[in-house]
Amino acid sequence: MKKALVIAIILSFALGVLNTSAVDIKRSAVSGSLQEENVIIKAFEATGFEFMEGNINTILYLEDTFLEMKEMEEIQKHLFKKLGISGKEIVVENQEYYEPYLFEEDFSKDSIYIYKNTDIGYNQITASTVDKEGENIVVIVYATNFDGDKESHIIIDIVKNKGYKDIVEKNYQNKAILELYGSKIESTIGIVGYHSGQLNSAKVQQAIKAITKTAMAKKVEEITDGTYYSTTMYSPLISQKIQYLNRTVNLQAASRYSEYDDKTYLWIATPLITYTY
Repeated sequence: MKKALVIAIILSFALGVLNTSAVDIKRSAVSGSLQEENVIIKAFEATGFEFMEGNINTILYLEDTFLEMKEMEEIQKHLFKKLGISGKEIVVENQEYYEPYLFEEDFSKDSIYIYKNTDIGYNQITASTVDKEGENIVVIVYATNFDGDKESHIIIDIVKNKGYKDIVEKNYQNKAILELYGSKIESTIGIVGYHSGQLNSAKVQQAIKAITKTAMAKKVEEITDGTYYSTTMYSPLISQKIQYLNRTVNLQAASRYSEYDDKTYLWIATPLITYTY
């Protein structure tokens, strides 16, 4: 999937937010959300692939808003508190390039690496850490103001490599935290699995078929290219959905063989896979 299309798809997400004040109704809505999002877990388990990692990415979009650095620092601290993040803060300012996902081998679980960058019409804070459960957590707050066109984003990204059973609960937790700042929230849940060796086309198609069957999904688009497979689907069991190229989708599965480590990888995400695969 081309980068431009991926960006367009991400920006087109529009998830509903719970607005009711009645406690019993809200609990019911949360329960339904957890149940439908668990579809991705059941679909992954139906493939027979081994778990590698899970990802929960939650983004809040603030329209016509330019957050100043001081405001960002306060938001960052509040997010740390809500996420249970604590430790020694190591701050890097105005470094030209910083990759929060590439941790050093000696990355300490009691340290938080914070990158701050400010320029004309641009502010950003990126904080990354590994929590006590071994989860990689990245919190990003950034704002732009180009020719009076203001917008800000708050992002919580969690990568789990110890298990995936609680990714749905983590996703709801992140949404609840970001709802304190606004309602335009986009969310992606993904699971990566692997199978030793190179699986033939029939085996890969069998795994994707298991996903389709479990999610009661209808295939929307399918791409195959040698050792690469990608299928976008629509599942009535998942309420969130997006549209692109006049198509409605909310589930995607992809598989690719890697000669480097002799493994066949499988990605599954809702509503779409938005990271490199």
